[in-house]
Amino acid sequence: MDKIDNPRLVQAMIRYCKYQQRCESEVREKLHLTRASPEETEAITAFLKRENLFNDQRYAEAVVAGKHNQLDWGKSKIIHFLHQKNIDPETIQAAIQAKIDDNEYNQRLIKIAEKKIETLKSDPKDIIKRKVYIYLTGKGYAYHTIDQLIGEQFK
Repeated sequence: MDKIDNPRLVQAMIRYCKYQQRCESEVREKLHLTRASPEETEAITAFLKRENLFNDQRYAEAVVAGKHNQLDWGKSKIIHFLHQKNIDPETIQAAIQAKIDDNEYNQRLIKIAEKKIETLKSDPKDIIKRKVYIYLTGKGYAYHTIDQLIGEQFK
């Protein structure tokens, strides 16, 4: 911590990291927004990492669990979100494997599809199929998984 001349900034960043799980890119972005010098950014980031106040693996696992369980996001959308945060692909895959059970994932997709189908009852069957597939792919579920699990309903 020898290059950190701003203890208030360090304290602010500690609070920022303790509030919720953060990844390195979020910490660096926050430091950039506070107009910290590149040297301060490196020193503070290294300090926070040493103190284990942020960790990309923990962050990825928290995002996977939260986005999937609370927002019903599929794997593709979660992967894209984490990729935008510069999380390593191996870390992303490890988090998905740790936090998403395949059977539960498939059951959730079916449940979401059934809810969507219920809202579209008055539409013709081919329109319902198209809207449901678009909705589910927008949520981040793979087309082949959608087709495999609910495609039979539209034949």
